Amino acid sequence: MSQVEIVIRYDGRIADDGKLRLYDAGESLSGLATLVNLVSHSFANKNEVRDRVPNPVGVTTTMVAAQKGCFENVIGVEFSDVVVGSIGKTVIAKHFWSYLEFCLQLALGKDAETDSPFVRKISESEDTPFEELAVRLENPLKNLMRPIWSEGASTITFNRPHVGDRIVLDEDSYEYVNVSERDVALKHWIGNVTKYNILSGYGRVYLDEEKRTVPFNILEFDKNERAHKAATASMNERAQKIGEGKRVFVAHKVTNAPGRIKRLLVNEINLPHGE
Repeated sequence: MSQVEIVIRYDGRIADDGKLRLYDAGESLSGLATLVNLVSHSFANKNEVRDRVPNPVGVTTTMVAAQKGCFENVIGVEFSDVVVGSIGKTVIAKHFWSYLEFCLQLALGKDAETDSPFVRKISESEDTPFEELAVRLENPLKNLMRPIWSEGASTITFNRPHVGDRIVLDEDSYEYVNVSERDVALKHWIGNVTKYNILSGYGRVYLDEEKRTVPFNILEFDKNERAHKAATASMNERAQKIGEGKRVFVAHKVTNAPGRIKRLLVNEINLPHGE
């Protein structure tokens, strides 16, 4: 067995007095439990993504007694001997933290970057789980940040013991995950696929109009073979030559409160007119 600890620290407002409103604390802990279980299960099980993981396989997650004098939750993530053996005892903590940070960055709408070869290899694979995990983590993150919404805390920080603060959640973070409005109307975007999971239909697309990369998933993926093949072709063409692989994405956009596109729900992927 090998245990990794995650310290969740609440700062600002009444959290600085060492307390939170009971309901807010309960909602926050529930969101944290779901988030940690989803990520740790995927990490321990060859990037398998599940909707719900009350009991992750190959890993046990627990509450650990917090230190006195501060408002913190300490989560223990204990991996089985089989998982430790497959990943490596000396590197499992480093790899898990890199995996967790990458997931959180994507879920918060950031251009995720990593200096971890372990995570980079997974993110560039044909069955990368990260885009799907990012969608699954939105509601748990919203619950985790309830104290920020209720003004019980200003920030919530993921701290790695003996290393330092790794991810800081604030009002902007909450604003991003809080609202997901789906446009009823379909719209057309021109762009090219940059990442795509051939097993799930989740990926990322660079949109020429937005000048940035956004997540997408193909609706009715199991039945939509045409869109699946088009997404794969776009990604492969772009990999062979920068600027290639352009397609027209027919999709519903999902936006947050300020109207920023969070992801596309894709119906069709077609060649541009004239090609």
